Amino acid sequence: METVFGDTSMASSTNEDVYSLSQLIDAKKFINEGTQALLLRNALICWFENSVMPSDSETYEKFEKNFRQNFFWKQLEQKEELAKKLQMANTFGQIPTQDQLKEMKLKIDRMVNDQNLAT
Repeated sequence: METVFGDTSMASSTNEDVYSLSQLIDAKKFINEGTQALLLRNALICWFENSVMPSDSETYEKFEKNFRQNFFWKQLEQKEELAKKLQMANTFGQIPTQDQLKEMKLKIDRMVNDQNLAT
């Protein structure tokens, strides 16, 4: 927590020292953020396993291993997708947005339907 908030005054204090209000607020904020992240992680683990939180450590470790593996593959898939988009952008220039694609389609439709074009 000291590293996150850059508060070096806490390292030099003893157990008997009273924390200031700002230090208590920072500690509460740090604990809340850490707890929320852990709860979200555990909720995702349970969701991937379609189960409630296991009560024994062996099952939890198995669930966590599966979660890490699934999460790792999801990250790889996203990375590959971004790499493909970057490669397309480098090859063809800027990738058009949905609105630009609609506009291009309208232009093509107008050109096809235009009777004044030379044949």
